[in-house]
Amino acid sequence: MNKVAVTVALLAVYLCMLVSTTQAGSQDSAKSQSTIVIFAFNRPQPFTTDPVDTSGGWTTMMLTVGTTGSICGYALLIPSNGDWIEQVRVGCDCGSECPVVTFPVISDSYRFSTGTASGNITAAGRLFK
Repeated sequence: MNKVAVTVALLAVYLCMLVSTTQAGSQDSAKSQSTIVIFAFNRPQPFTTDPVDTSGGWTTMMLTVGTTGSICGYALLIPSNGDWIEQVRVGCDCGSECPVVTFPVISDSYRFSTGTASGNITAAGRLFK
């Protein structure tokens, strides 16, 4: 799959996540609440993002990561005593996307950091209550 096709495919996944979030919210907002956070969109690597706000009582995050090149891993960082530490380190198969990972939200902010990768990275999380 070429780089443009990968980027378009990832964008389609995120739009589907957004549509399903909107539909779930309109069907029963008390039963199923979620929102989308974008860590990076088509961003050249390597990088560590600025903090992304996850406050608001969210309990879990489902994270999707892909690239126009290859990615072998990434980490999600949380603040700790004035520094940033890894909460989650994810290994990927060095292909164009990583497995979707769901993990508990234990912080009001997160940073995304690329590991070994090439190309432009897109990373988005769906937060759930």
